[in-house]
Amino acid sequence: MNAYEPTYDIDNRELALRYVRKAMNDGHWAIVVFHEVLERPRAAGGTSKAVHREILEGLSGLPVWCAPMRTVFSYFTGAAEAGSFSGPSSR
Repeated sequence: MNAYEPTYDIDNRELALRYVRKAMNDGHWAIVVFHEVLERPRAAGGTSKAVHREILEGLSGLPVWCAPMRTVFSYFTGAAEAGSFSGPSSR
């Protein structure tokens, strides 16, 4: 699957969670992107802090590894072996 910014047009958690569930069902990666996380979105592409928190809480209830892209890249490029690192657990 391609990276997806679920809150670009509408500040709603369900689009992100639906995208992740579809990726899980299809056996794919889900890459969720946020451009700006603000108290209140000011323009297209913005996400409210409340909805961002709701998305993260929703993801915490799913058997997925949720991490910043830098952490994921470090894990898969072997940079994680250089120091203490916590990669995906076997949920």
